[in-house]
Amino acid sequence: MMPLMASTIAFAGFLALSLSMNRHYRQVFHRSVPRKASLWFRALGWSGLGAALTICVAHSGWALGILLWLGILSVAGLINVLLLAYR
Repeated sequence: MMPLMASTIAFAGFLALSLSMNRHYRQVFHRSVPRKASLWFRALGWSGLGAALTICVAHSGWALGILLWLGILSVAGLINVLLLAYR
């Protein structure tokens, strides 16, 4: 259950990081990203990736937790890229 929660949070973090970029924000909402929203999206994105790391380390310890986190980041990043390319 914990890896699923970490995967969801990591995907949300990547989504927020991509929405902080003007190119992807315009692709989704058809307008430029406001500066304040860009900063919020960036902060939420990095916080989400950090929270996913915390969950993975709490679940599996430092040695396997970081490895699990890197695997989750790879899959979540790939899904994010595929969804942005599909749109």
